[in-house]
Amino acid sequence: MKKTAMKWTMILAMALMQNAFAGNEINGIGIGAVVALPSGDLSNFAGTGFGAVGTLRYEFNKDISLTGSIGYVKFGGKEFSFFATEGYKYNYAVIPIMTGGRYYLMPEDAGTRFHVGGQLGYHIYTVSLDTPDGGSTLASASGTSNFALVPTVGVELGAIDISAHYTLADFSYIGIQVGFLFSK
Repeated sequence: MKKTAMKWTMILAMALMQNAFAGNEINGIGIGAVVALPSGDLSNFAGTGFGAVGTLRYEFNKDISLTGSIGYVKFGGKEFSFFATEGYKYNYAVIPIMTGGRYYLMPEDAGTRFHVGGQLGYHIYTVSLDTPDGGSTLASASGTSNFALVPTVGVELGAIDISAHYTLADFSYIGIQVGFLFSK
């Protein structure tokens, strides 16, 4: 049931985006680096994550932009002991595939533009469990997906975009992102 609802939400979002973009061009392409600080249950097994994200942006009007993004974040593993043997380690990675929007709080000619927004979409996770000898993987799982909601605040300084977000999903994290917009 949950997966069916997520699929229909994504189909609806893509249909709305297609209608919004009809006859217009995407006017912003960007890349960025992200630092992710795990929270909740994820913080028990994962360390700080680092990654990259690519973004497409369509300026709906001077105050509202629609966005789509895909990225990759690899979290550092934390060691733990199992039956008195130390050195086991979980490794987590996530591929966020998101769509959303942002509202600018300042006019376009202000130079510095603060914005609020949000995204929703899928996070695809991979998890592995490494053994203490460092050479073998005891277990792994990939392709697990999860619906995610991501509220965002940030500031645009010309072509530089700095933002903070909180990913609400099974594995939640706080993200700080610095990006560069190639076309505007």
